[in-house]
Amino acid sequence: VLNIDDDLVSELAAHSTSRRVIKFGLNKNAQFFANKIEYLGPEGIRFHVNGFYPFHMPIYGSASIYNALLAISVARLLEIEFEEIQEGLEQRFSLLDHTGNLTRRDNINILDYTYDASINSVTKACESLAQFKPFSEKLILVIGDIRNPGPDVAGTHLKMGYYIAAQPIDVVLTIGEDARLIGEGIRRLNHTQKIVECSGDAPTLLERLAAHLTPNSTVLFIGSKELHLEDTLQALLKMV
Repeated sequence: VLNIDDDLVSELAAHSTSRRVIKFGLNKNAQFFANKIEYLGPEGIRFHVNGFYPFHMPIYGSASIYNALLAISVARLLEIEFEEIQEGLEQRFSLLDHTGNLTRRDNINILDYTYDASINSVTKACESLAQFKPFSEKLILVIGDIRNPGPDVAGTHLKMGYYIAAQPIDVVLTIGEDARLIGEGIRRLNHTQKIVECSGDAPTLLERLAAHLTPNSTVLFIGSKELHLEDTLQALLKMV
């Protein structure tokens, strides 16, 4: 069972010893593909499989759609009916802790991506935050150092700043020495359009976050595990 949208993974089909290879993804050439995708902010994502079977799940980014498609593909291989799959995913599905979980406090949404901060996971998390724009008055990104940035640590963080500069995020709060370069990358391209602040420690970060938090805000936390941003997230939950 392979992701058709990942070229390297999809090409593994040519080396498979199995006569049956199932592919999933957003490409309609896959045996199981998602379309009619609707991002509903705090209400999750609604999509159809193969243009017919509707799913509405408590997920908040495209990466989770792929995870759902993988589960659906395997379930169908086991000859489980779509109706049973739908019921299972919609009523009993839950994300692993710190992989995009949503917590709601009154009129504030908090997205927890503190499990990891690879280059790929940061871009996916920012995409998830951007999907909340129609449902929020302010988007706040709390971001720490990137894990495994490669040999050019400074360049990787600057480029991430360039990427974030193009996203509809209102406030970016960084923590960590390397993450300061994310802020610098944003400033180089975005001038004064975004608020960008860098903190050297968790108490300062929490103080700055509290200052920017307003009703109908959505906040996303992501950073390398060493920064323990989940602790800052929990401290925020006690405040709101």
